[in-house]
Amino acid sequence: DDDAATDADVMRWDHGCQFFRADTDRFGSVVADWIRRGIASEWTGKFVASEVGADADADDEFFGLPSTPPFYVGTDGMGSVAKELLRSCRSTG
Repeated sequence: DDDAATDADVMRWDHGCQFFRADTDRFGSVVADWIRRGIASEWTGKFVASEVGADADADDEFFGLPSTPPFYVGTDGMGSVAKELLRSCRSTG
């Protein structure tokens, strides 16, 4: 069937935060464990801003673009991070 979609053809919208950072040693340890277990990975893409008009200015950005990596994402979408947080809350009671 020529109309059958493959996994590569399917788009997924990941609502919520697009990425996260680990700015403290404590959270960095958590993220390192998630990376080791395949829950998160470092994101090395580029940030871009679309020009809204001829007078568009970087200072007019919604929240600005971060400039200091590393940035992380959930390996199966950001929902994988939320599921792990929920799992760890349930296991620690």
